[in-house]
Amino acid sequence: MAQEREFMFTYTTLAELIGLTRNAVHQHASRGRFDPTDLASVCVYLARYGSKELKVEIIKKALDVSRPDDPGGWQAKRARKKKATARRTAAAKAKKATRKRRSA
Repeated sequence: MAQEREFMFTYTTLAELIGLTRNAVHQHASRGRFDPTDLASVCVYLARYGSKELKVEIIKKALDVSRPDDPGGWQAKRARKKKATARRTAAAKAKKATRKRRSA
């Protein structure tokens, strides 16, 4: 089991990612544009107000086709493998039944 870790960031960290001043980020938080204690809120804030480079990086990562929930990813491969195993099992059972009938 993975060890629990805590991650920290400051208004300065967000300001550097976005390209604003620390005070501007603090104002955005106090005006309710994002909640610095809520990770989802911070992510949306970074995506919305981030620099062009940050926005492009976020979009590229969000659209990455190697994600586990991707239809062409590992879940689809597992389903194909399961289907192939079921076909082999069914074929083996049919072959066994045929042998039984011939021997009887």
